[in-house]
This record gives sequence, C-alpha cells and structure tokens, in this order.
Amino acid sequence: MHWNKNNLLVMAAIAVILAANSMFQVLETEQVVITKFGKPVRIVSEPGLHFRIPFIHKLRVFRAPPAGLRQRAHGDFDPGQENTDCGQLCQMANF
Repeated sequence: MHWNKNNLLVMAAIAVILAANSMFQVLETEQVVITKFGKPVRIVSEPGLHFRIPFIHKLRVFRAPPAGLRQRAHGDFDPGQENTDCGQLCQMANF
C-alpha cells in the first residue's frame, strides 16, 4: 500500500476523532458516572480534564453542589478522594 496524501489525511482524521472522543471535562458543579455497557464503572467528582475509552464508556452528568457545600452537608466527604463505588449517586441514576 502506498501512503499517499489521501490515506494520510484519512488516518489523521480518524486519530483526531478518537482523541476528541476520549477526553471529557468535569466542572466544579458536576459529578460524572462513567458506565461500561450500561453498568457503572466509576464516579468522577474532581473538576478537570479526564479520559475514557471512546465508544465503550458512556457518561452521565449530574449537577452537584460545590465541594464546600458538599463537605458541610456530609461530614464524611473527602474532596481529595475519588469515589469509586457508586453508592447514592448510582441509586439516584437508577442503576
């Protein structure tokens, strides 16, 4: 196979699409439940840029109060620890 301009452009376009679909942003007022084939895998509550497996992991975004309010409402809340068991948020999402 000869690598002409068209083949390289198609490969570059596919790479850009995959890269764009693997990143997502979580805002300070959001929590995201990542599901794999409909089953919850992880909860992300830390604001910033995060990664997922494109086309396999789906995102469900929920509004959440700012970290200071969550800490006051729930005395055991640790904003530095990412919650990996779904708990109450997954119950709210009907998982």
